[in-house]
Amino acid sequence: MGPASGTKHSTHAGITDYRLHLYLSYDRASPRAISAPPRRRSLLLYFVQGTLLLHIFTEHFFALKRGDGPSMLPTAEVTGQWFLVSKHHSRGRGLHVGDLVIFDLPFHRDDMGMKRVLGLPGDYVLVDAPRTPITATTSDELMIQVPEGHCWLVGDNVPASRDSRLYGPVPLALVRGKIVARYWPWRDRRVFGPALAAAGPEANKKVRFGVSTEVKTPDITGTSRKRDGEPGRRQPVREGEKRRKIQQPGT
Repeated sequence: MGPASGTKHSTHAGITDYRLHLYLSYDRASPRAISAPPRRRSLLLYFVQGTLLLHIFTEHFFALKRGDGPSMLPTAEVTGQWFLVSKHHSRGRGLHVGDLVIFDLPFHRDDMGMKRVLGLPGDYVLVDAPRTPITATTSDELMIQVPEGHCWLVGDNVPASRDSRLYGPVPLALVRGKIVARYWPWRDRRVFGPALAAAGPEANKKVRFGVSTEVKTPDITGTSRKRDGEPGRRQPVREGEKRRKIQQPGT
């Protein structure tokens, strides 16, 4: 009775000590230490949140795209230039004739192209495939009407551009956005103004992030564009008048 009873009491005391040890250990642990996530978990959470915000911004607001190829010379160089693209105009929303857009190539969806809008649904455009002679004899055969839900895209460097003249009207669903600015290289930064600005009186001005600087156009005719009688007009000199002016000092 004696040894068995001592063993029973010692076992009970051991269980009590173990429970007391667990209670004291739990009590010493602060709630802040238990609820605080590890540093690695916090960094991962911030990374995931930043990635999601960046994806939302580039898909629905603005994106950065690089221009490659000679088809848009001189608006865009062959390589090394980056453009700011407005995603608000994706799928053709708010586009006008003359806008610069990026789009998924109809024959290769993994690649994107950069072209200028020359026709919207309902517009009549001239069909002239590059390096293909025009054999049509009537105006109906030379022009087509852009179908509903499509646009007509052509590169600024016409001889080196593969565009709608080759593969026809492009579905507006393939338009990824409108190019609103060129920001790199920084010395060539430029904000692209209204779509048809080049056809109006502001044709000789280039917009650089809100500051317009006049671009002088070379005068190849020998006369200025001012009207007769205005100061600064350079009249063309005829050959006979030139000879008389040269001979005047000797007379």
